[in-house]
Amino acid sequence: MNWKYIQQGVIRNEAGDGGDGGGGGGGEGQSSIPLLDENMNFSEGYQERIGEYAKDATFKDLPSVFKSQQEGTATIRALNEEKATLATQLKEAQQGTQSVDIPKSIEEYSSALSAPSGEDLPEGVQVPQDLLDKAAQYGLDEGIAPEVVNKFIAFQVSQAGEEFQTEAAAFQNRVQQSTVAIKEAVGEQNYDTTVANAKAASEVLGLNLSADDLASSPNMVLALANIKNQISEGALKGASLSDPGANILAGSKLQQAEDIVSNPSNPLHDPFMDSSHPKHQIAHDTHSRLISESSSV
Repeated sequence: MNWKYIQQGVIRNEAGDGGDGGGGGGGEGQSSIPLLDENMNFSEGYQERIGEYAKDATFKDLPSVFKSQQEGTATIRALNEEKATLATQLKEAQQGTQSVDIPKSIEEYSSALSAPSGEDLPEGVQVPQDLLDKAAQYGLDEGIAPEVVNKFIAFQVSQAGEEFQTEAAAFQNRVQQSTVAIKEAVGEQNYDTTVANAKAASEVLGLNLSADDLASSPNMVLALANIKNQISEGALKGASLSDPGANILAGSKLQQAEDIVSNPSNPLHDPFMDSSHPKHQIAHDTHSRLISESSSV
């Protein structure tokens, strides 16, 4: 009983079409063609011979059928396992029994937090210890795992870094525009002297503005430099804005300008100090105008 005989016996249409089982009536026909050859490849048109279960099948050989069956079984098994896992997690979440590792004390919770530090911190951003302590207390009270709080802190730090970069870029843009305006007003060769004179006048008047602050407000720079040029250094140093008898030109104007900078109760103080305030530009323009008017009296 060789392989060829087995092939022919397995695939032979033994029911026949009107034959008597003795091989008499009809010819061999398609039913005499082996369904598989010696290499286990399917014969052409095998789908019709097998019937509805092979309809639209694209397998070329028998090993492909077994391979597909094994892969399908493995996929179904994996899907069933995943479904069972999800069902368990859902049940645990609903019953409030899902395991969460929460430290027992504020000290343990704080030590479990790992806020960015050093080179990992974006420029212009700091994470104070009191902020970490508050985050630890909140996480402990609410039953939130430290790793979740760490992710939130990292997100906040990243956002703060992006905001700092945006504000820094906007400030540098204002400084560049102001520098151009000052150079156009006094000449490029006199720019450094003008800024230095304005800074000296601002220090005497108690404004405590930096060179960058001055450079970002061209009208204020020009006004302060004009005051420095019109008043001798000795008189400027001896003058006091709070002295009613001071000989500073238009002292009331300067007092109003100083009040914006030094008096927290002044409605323009907060806008002047906060570059993100909606009235920041109005406060700076008012401050510059007061100084400019005082220098032109």
